[in-house]
Amino acid sequence: MVRAHVARLYPRGIDARYRTTLSVLAHLCLFALAFFLSFLVAHDFTFHQTAPDDTRLPWFTGLFLKTLPFVLLIRFAVFGWMHQYRGSWRYVGLRDLFSVVVASHLSAFIFIAGYFVCENVAFRIYGRPLFEPLIFPQRVFLFDWLFTIAVVCSARIAFRFYHEEIRPSQAASAVRLLIVGAGDAGEAILREIFRMPEERYLVVGFLDDAAAKQHARIHGVEVLGRTDEIRAICTKEDVDEVLLAIPSANQRTIRAIIERCEGMNLRFRTVPGLTDLIAGRVQVTQIRDVDIEDLLGRPTVTLDTDGIGQYLRQRCVMVTGAGGSIGSEMCRQIARFEPKRLVLLEQVENNLFEIDRELRRTCPTLDVAAVVADVCDAARIEQVFAAEKPSAVFHAAAHKHVPMMELNPGEAVKNNIVGTRTLADTAIRHHVEKFVMISTDKAVNPTSIMGCTKRVAEMYVQHLSTRGSTQFVTVRFGNVLGSSGSVVPIFRQQIAAGGPVT
Repeated sequence: MVRAHVARLYPRGIDARYRTTLSVLAHLCLFALAFFLSFLVAHDFTFHQTAPDDTRLPWFTGLFLKTLPFVLLIRFAVFGWMHQYRGSWRYVGLRDLFSVVVASHLSAFIFIAGYFVCENVAFRIYGRPLFEPLIFPQRVFLFDWLFTIAVVCSARIAFRFYHEEIRPSQAASAVRLLIVGAGDAGEAILREIFRMPEERYLVVGFLDDAAAKQHARIHGVEVLGRTDEIRAICTKEDVDEVLLAIPSANQRTIRAIIERCEGMNLRFRTVPGLTDLIAGRVQVTQIRDVDIEDLLGRPTVTLDTDGIGQYLRQRCVMVTGAGGSIGSEMCRQIARFEPKRLVLLEQVENNLFEIDRELRRTCPTLDVAAVVADVCDAARIEQVFAAEKPSAVFHAAAHKHVPMMELNPGEAVKNNIVGTRTLADTAIRHHVEKFVMISTDKAVNPTSIMGCTKRVAEMYVQHLSTRGSTQFVTVRFGNVLGSSGSVVPIFRQQIAAGGPVT
């Protein structure tokens, strides 16, 4: 009720100035409460003190109210000097509580020192105690120090507890979640779940292979077993989603966990990889669905970046098919090595527009030339080579879809064979140093029109390597993961549509 009312009044949150003022007022009230409790305990929960002449005098007006302004002033200054009024109570942790303890120590020391200095001055000037006929009980110092720590820390913990535990419940629709990994990432995820404004997830437990963590509890949630027991535990606990909180896990481990749950209709999520976390590119709370890349288990290819950079730097580089899946990624990678000029040659103007705009945004100092041209147009290609004089050509322009080329064999021959021949011949005439042709694994013992045309193009390029000064290189790609029209996006669309996966 209170949280909803505050949210309606301040939809964008309370302004920082008002928040600091509220924090100061709250601390002053807590300091006064701690000081009052100190007097109450020191006088055995009575409101009177017996004077030397056996009269009962009220300490509340005689001692408490007279010394309270000085205590509040000291505490206000010390806690402000230690930046205690700017801390967020909602995310209070051990460091914040330790700061409260330090501030309480320091303010108590100043209060005690100030009291005895004033008492000494009173004796020298007036020859009597500062609060005669009342006696200031010195055990108030100890009680005040203890109650200040207890009250301030308790208030902050209660505030965090309110935000994390008293939330609108959605028990009927809450997702039953199992977290795999009871390490730092799993603990951080659990804390974030507890901080959600609504109880959307019901964490049933953790799984971890470490023997020391078995049946331990993290924030009240138990480690139920090992990862090889995941199928039985998911069945027993009626789990809806599994969160893989193991940033350092390799693809083989992730794949093994998912395979154990085959056919259970579970949704798998994961957290970013350890390298991304260390580099600061992502946060541990950025949960995402398990992707196909997480399961492939292919080793990372290490590039000779120094050698590539030495060749490409300060040279004019041309990429054909620059707007395609492979061509656009090659443009992004080449741009890292600071070429003198990057020529983007593409037939489809919309694709060319997108990659040109992206490179101009991400690499503002790079000299980019966007050229709309068909690789089969010999006159246009001759014109472009004469104007740009590229040192290296990466030829990625091609028709690649096997079923479409079966229906349009003439276009496959024209684009993949004639286009490649036009580019290669032009490269020789203009003394291009390197010509890299992007081919396909379907050119190996080809059984399709597309594969045949790429194989013929390879043979032509290989023949040209014996003529002229241009160095010709052919690179074969398999299915490029996630590329336009490849099988993975098709599978994703079919699954999102409810199947079937064909």
